[in-house]
Amino acid sequence: MKDSSEEIDLPMKKVLVFHPALAPYRIDFFNLLSERVDLVVVFLLRNLEDQKFDQSKLLAMTRFRYRYLDRGFNFKSRFFRFGVRKLLKEEKPDVVVGYEFSPITCLLALLARHGRWRFWTSSDDNEMQIESCRGVRNAIRSFVLNRLDGIITTNKTSSLALKAVNQKIQTREVPIVHDTASMRKNADRVFAEGMSWRRENIPSSWRKILVFVGRLAPEKNLHWLVDRMKDSPEGIGLLIVGDGDERSSLERQIANNELCNRVILAGRFEGDALYGIMAASDLLVLASKFEPFGAVVAEALAWGTPVAVSDCVGAKTLIDDYNGRIFPLSDQTMFWPCVMDAMSCKKGCHSLLRTDLRSAVDELAGAL
Repeated sequence: MKDSSEEIDLPMKKVLVFHPALAPYRIDFFNLLSERVDLVVVFLLRNLEDQKFDQSKLLAMTRFRYRYLDRGFNFKSRFFRFGVRKLLKEEKPDVVVGYEFSPITCLLALLARHGRWRFWTSSDDNEMQIESCRGVRNAIRSFVLNRLDGIITTNKTSSLALKAVNQKIQTREVPIVHDTASMRKNADRVFAEGMSWRRENIPSSWRKILVFVGRLAPEKNLHWLVDRMKDSPEGIGLLIVGDGDERSSLERQIANNELCNRVILAGRFEGDALYGIMAASDLLVLASKFEPFGAVVAEALAWGTPVAVSDCVGAKTLIDDYNGRIFPLSDQTMFWPCVMDAMSCKKGCHSLLRTDLRSAVDELAGAL
C-alpha cells in the first residue's frame, strides 16, 4: 500500500480544442495549455484561407498533439466538417472546446447532452459585436450558450457583455497574445536586423515610422488611413506591411495623391523578419472599422512599440496611458493628436504588453 505522504499523480484532463488553422498568434497559447492538460488541437484547415503562413515553420514550434479534420466543405467562410462524432469516440475527451459559434460548435452543442464531456467554446468578439448581435446569428448564439459549461473570451469587457446575455455562463479571459519571454528569446538579433532593414529601406527624411501590419482588406480601413497622411507632420511616414486584394487600389491612391514620399507598401513579412520591422518602427497604427481583436496590437506592444488604434478594435482592451492611445473613427480630427501623443509612450526596447499569458492559461486550465 502506498504511503499517504507520497504524492499521487492524477491523470491530466484530456481537452479537445477545435480551431480553424495553425497560426503564429495561437501557438504559445496551445503550447502552454498542453503543459497543464492532455491537449489535442483539431484543425479544420491546412492553412488560413486569407493568410498563407509557412506551416512547416509553425509546426516545428508546436509542443502539443494535433489532428486535421478537413473532410467536408466551406461555405461563406464557414467550415462544415464530417467525422466529428468518430473523432470524439477515438479521443474520449473530458472537455471539448468549440470554435466561436461556428457550424462545428453547433454540432457539438447537439452532441453535448449525450456526451460525457464538458462543453466550452471560444469567442473573439468584442463587446460591440456581442451587444449588436441580432437575427439568425443571435438565435444561433442563444442555442449554443444554453448548452455551454463555459466560454473563453479575449478580455473582461467581452465576458461581461456575454454575461449580460446569459448570466449563468462561466467565462475565462485569454487574450490573443504571445508568451513574451518565448517571443523575445532572440530579441537582440531581431532588434539589430529590424534596424538594419529600416536603414536600408526607409527614406532618411522619415524621422518617425507609423507601421500598419495586416491584410490589405476593406475592413482594415486603409484608404482612410492613407488619406490621413495628406496632413502628416513633417518627417513622419506610413509603412504598410501586408498583402491583399486592396493593394492595387492603394497603389493608385498613393500615386494620385502624390504620397509616394510618405507611404510605402512593403509587402508581406512573417516571423522574426516581421517582428524586427515592428520593433524598428515608432508606432503601430490600426484604423480598422471592424476588428474582433487584432493580434498585431499585442505583438507590437511585446516588442516595445506603442500603438494607436481605432475605437472599433477589440485589442483596445490592452491599451492604457502607458502603451498607446485610442482614437474615434467618427472624428478624423482626433487622429493626429492621438498618434503624436501615443508616440511619446516609446520607452526603448522593453515590452509594453501588460498582460501575462501564462497566468491566463493557468486560470483557464483550472476551470476546464
